[in-house]
Amino acid sequence: MNRFLLPHFPTHPFFVWTSLACKIGVTALASAQVIGYRLNRMVVAGPILSTKDRREFTLMGEEKVAAVTESAQAMATTMMVLTGKAQVQAYKQMLTANFANMSLVFSQTPAQFVARQIKLNRDTITYSDASTSQLSHSAARLINSGLKPFQSRVTGNAKRLAKKR
Repeated sequence: MNRFLLPHFPTHPFFVWTSLACKIGVTALASAQVIGYRLNRMVVAGPILSTKDRREFTLMGEEKVAAVTESAQAMATTMMVLTGKAQVQAYKQMLTANFANMSLVFSQTPAQFVARQIKLNRDTITYSDASTSQLSHSAARLINSGLKPFQSRVTGNAKRLAKKR
């Protein structure tokens, strides 16, 4: 089976997007914990920061810049891979459709014409169904690659800061 085409499961996009939604939910919950802890530290620290507070607040800014950079890089890399796969898939579809159309044009009997028309329609529907599923899966992969750096930092911070309480 071609690695680019997913097995035909009508619910497959549901599982891919549900998994992504769960990851976003985990990231949001951990983010709320980290924001709560850090806001509390800012209120308690007041205008005069201790060395520990200065280090934590500096880390906060640095990790945001690093996460954005890693996210952009991961999404760009994923996009290049997915774009190449999509181009290959589109080219294969075009060749298949052209071959089927030429076969249809050179039909010698009405029965042969109808049989080839049915095959053309079936192949076109199969390819478009697989392409739609693959597009959905690719979009989820792209979003997931951009989310990973944020999720790893936020959940790591939530664990680290929970120990300090």
